[in-house]
Amino acid sequence: MGQTPPAHHLTCMNGHAHVHLGPAVKGCPLCGAPLFGTCPNGHAFRWGDVRCRVCGTALHKTYADNPEFVQYARAATWKSRWWIAFLALVVAAVVFAVLTFPYQSLLHGMTSPRPAPTSSTFSLYPTADHPVAGPRISLPSALFANTPSGDGVLVTADEASRIARADWPLWQKAMITNDTRALSELVAPGAFQTGIIAACALDGHSCTTYASPLVLHSLTAVVPVETSYPLYFLAEVTAAGSIPSSSSGIPLTGMTVEEIFTRGSPQNPWRIAEYMEISPQSDGSFYQFPFAFETASEAGYPSLPVTDTFNPVPNAGTPGIWASIYESSLAEYWQHWKVAGSPPVPSLFPVSGNAWSDGQELGASCREGCVTHGTANYYNFHSALSLGNWVFSAAGSLPMVCGSIVDSSQNLPAQGGGLLHQDPGRENWGEVLTPGTYSEISIETLHPVCIFSYGPGIDEISGTAYAYAATGKT
Repeated sequence: MGQTPPAHHLTCMNGHAHVHLGPAVKGCPLCGAPLFGTCPNGHAFRWGDVRCRVCGTALHKTYADNPEFVQYARAATWKSRWWIAFLALVVAAVVFAVLTFPYQSLLHGMTSPRPAPTSSTFSLYPTADHPVAGPRISLPSALFANTPSGDGVLVTADEASRIARADWPLWQKAMITNDTRALSELVAPGAFQTGIIAACALDGHSCTTYASPLVLHSLTAVVPVETSYPLYFLAEVTAAGSIPSSSSGIPLTGMTVEEIFTRGSPQNPWRIAEYMEISPQSDGSFYQFPFAFETASEAGYPSLPVTDTFNPVPNAGTPGIWASIYESSLAEYWQHWKVAGSPPVPSLFPVSGNAWSDGQELGASCREGCVTHGTANYYNFHSALSLGNWVFSAAGSLPMVCGSIVDSSQNLPAQGGGLLHQDPGRENWGEVLTPGTYSEISIETLHPVCIFSYGPGIDEISGTAYAYAATGKT
């Protein structure tokens, strides 16, 4: 008897595996996600790959041994070529119209509006070289709502809650499916957007550690008294779900999410400008800020009709001053840990607080001037007010500042005359540095934080850090 050909496996983006799918199958039968192929060793590859990117297995043999996959691949190829031909016809029609009818446009004193690109013009899968991919998404009307109250306040707590709830399922889906096109529309332009999209686009990486959407459990909106643009508010979300691992190695059943939403003008949608996931407390309870946010009535805003739903800005000094003081203090504190491996004495940050724990982590890892893998590493933590900061009022009008601390790292060959190599897959130095050989590499990493008064001092919470810029000297 002849040898049975090896079965070709297909795996969707959500990890559902299938065998011997015919050409009529366009996506995963379980969840509808696009299908990837896997080599005989189980590594995923995409249409057109000649060898497996992980183990180097020649994939053309797999094609030849599986007629059903050949049919499926041909169907997918014809589909992509059909769209290419269709787009070519569209482009030709546009060029013909422009060349044929310029005078009619001039006579009528107008030009035809330029149509928005359709989803078929976009690549489906993000890569480090082309990080934004996939079809456009339809933003819900709640993200464009303009319903100012009669007293001139431009966003209320109820409206902020509707905005955050409308955004939640879109954000969850984008993060789970690595949908960088959706993230580019849901996240405010800037360093955070660049960093999170680059991290999601790197081959083999995922935006999240969980495979199914977290279910929104509760949402509290903290809304300042705002009568002019730009606008912002804080959404504190508790969400339940299955999260595979934590720093302790114990699976989590949920988390607290702190989100800053911003809006630049009435024409722009609300977008996320800062996002932090906070693990539960040691007793399993959801994290909450160790204070109550002040209300407008407590701060004396008698002209507002619903003062208990608004959060005033701190009454001592201006928001910009508090942002500068708090962010600079935390940056100097972390820098001391990175250089000396210990906190400065005296310090505004309490022992065993969040800032102390984060600083201990920084000091335990590669410190200033350390050599790893033949590279000498140097760090400079500093405040980054230009990347955005948002100030809220805790009880007693004490400030809470949300913003960013940036780590500007410099990396040099440990031996004179050496060189640093960034591989084509961008695994060596991260997704934001282009492949090449360099004599020096500088990387900018953003740490989202919220800093607040706590007892006699101050403390913080922080989220996932994202590298958003990198340069290399040749």
